[in-house]
Amino acid sequence: MAGTATPATVLLDKSKTPHRVHSYDHDPRAESFGDEAVTALAELVGVEAAQIFKTLVVKLDTGKLAVAVLPVPNKLSLKAAAAASVQAKPSWPIAPKPSARAATSSAVSHRSANARNCRP
Repeated sequence: MAGTATPATVLLDKSKTPHRVHSYDHDPRAESFGDEAVTALAELVGVEAAQIFKTLVVKLDTGKLAVAVLPVPNKLSLKAAAAASVQAKPSWPIAPKPSARAATSSAVSHRSANARNCRP
């Protein structure tokens, strides 16, 4: 799919890992990309909310950024993020979009709400 590559899909392609990218038309009035993805993709391909993942970027008190990937219905526990980072405390709200974009080499947009269906 031209124009839809992300660092994750490039890696999947490079490793010849079979996968499908499911996408939908984003409504700019939507307040939650995750909820919008769940609604749209449930109708389009029959996936459940727990099969759609969101990516959140948090800023650690060291100034570094950390990425958390979790199912859309789940909430990020800052305590769990801190424990997983082996650093100090992450801050909330998430890192500012320019910081997240620079650190992840990808646009912070509706693409982050697309479901990736990876099959080994």
